[in-house]
Amino acid sequence: MKNYFTLLFSLFMCFAFAQTSYNGNGNSGFGGVIGPGSMTIDDDGTTITFEITRGPAEFFDALVFYIDSTPGGRSAIDGDINDQNDPLRRAISSAGDNASVLTFPAGFEADYAMAVDTNFGGLWSIPATGTVGNDELPFVAPLESTLTMSSDLVFTLEVDWAELGLTSTGGFKFIGIYLNANNGFTSDEAFGSDISGGNIGGNDFTFLSNFEYGNTLSIEDFNTETNLKVINNTLSVTNYLGSLNVNIYDILGKRVNSIQAFSNENGFNIPLDLQKNQLYFIRVDGQNFSETIKVILQ
Repeated sequence: MKNYFTLLFSLFMCFAFAQTSYNGNGNSGFGGVIGPGSMTIDDDGTTITFEITRGPAEFFDALVFYIDSTPGGRSAIDGDINDQNDPLRRAISSAGDNASVLTFPAGFEADYAMAVDTNFGGLWSIPATGTVGNDELPFVAPLESTLTMSSDLVFTLEVDWAELGLTSTGGFKFIGIYLNANNGFTSDEAFGSDISGGNIGGNDFTFLSNFEYGNTLSIEDFNTETNLKVINNTLSVTNYLGSLNVNIYDILGKRVNSIQAFSNENGFNIPLDLQKNQLYFIRVDGQNFSETIKVILQ
């Protein structure tokens, strides 16, 4: 019995940290690199660590994360952003022979961009106004990327809270896209937004959603006691608009299921597929809250 309670205590301590999991959007226009992949973000109060697990296809191109962390910023990556001094700057600029205008969701204004390929990973700031030409995206810091080969299944990136203009009690929104850094041809594989109709390529595109990470997420607009319930093997969510990540853990702390959902209405129901008479811990991460629920179905 003592070991049982020790295990429970350790599991709750694990959930007390800000680790959050995200799934790619499921698309596979570039063979399934990021779309079928997943990512975990965690931090130690100083450094934020992104751990990315790719899908079945190898990592031959570039991944860009646009980050909204401070007031102001760009609502779109358009012709005013045209830094082609190296492949990752070109990828951030969505420039080249297949340049696109990428418009962010309402309320999202990019302040920074993280970009990575098998050669390098770095953080650049995005000036809020004006034109940006070759070598004019300000470089902030390397990301200590562990991605060195296209066959690497898992790799990590690191950035400090301070480098994003934040403290460890803050939070940020982000959208990740995967594209050919040599010519700007953009796939349909992403983190944080659905992309329908195939690869973006050189077409203009408007993102409709994004993900969010925060060490201390506000619950001012969402009551987890009344708007978040498990009923008859279903997670019922009311009074909520946006993306939601649900991770289900068993008594040993093993993740047994991960679900990504998005609602453009006033809530939704998510089937959980839990076994009866077993203890589960359900971690629910939304855009303005984070909650862990202990469940035993009778």
